[in-house]
Amino acid sequence: MKDFLAIAMLLSGDQIMGVFTSYGENYEYYMVKESVILKPMMSEKGMGSIPSMFPTKDKEIMLRKHSLSIYPAEPLDELKDMYKKLFSNIVIPKVIIS
Repeated sequence: MKDFLAIAMLLSGDQIMGVFTSYGENYEYYMVKESVILKPMMSEKGMGSIPSMFPTKDKEIMLRKHSLSIYPAEPLDELKDMYKKLFSNIVIPKVIIS
């Protein structure tokens, strides 16, 4: 199955966003590359999400499909843009002023 950028909701209510691929003998898992956990939060502007990098050295994690309350779906354009900024390979030079 082809890799796809998606967002899904865990049973805990947190959201996970990353590049999903079905995996396993019966495709009972997703391999998720470059994953970000999104915690829902309320602000003056309404409902939003706080991105948090998944605390692992692994570039991909295995996620059991039964641990999802909402299966992977295409994220909003605003979330896609945020994701691209988090994982862009742009290196910002360190400026030292003496």
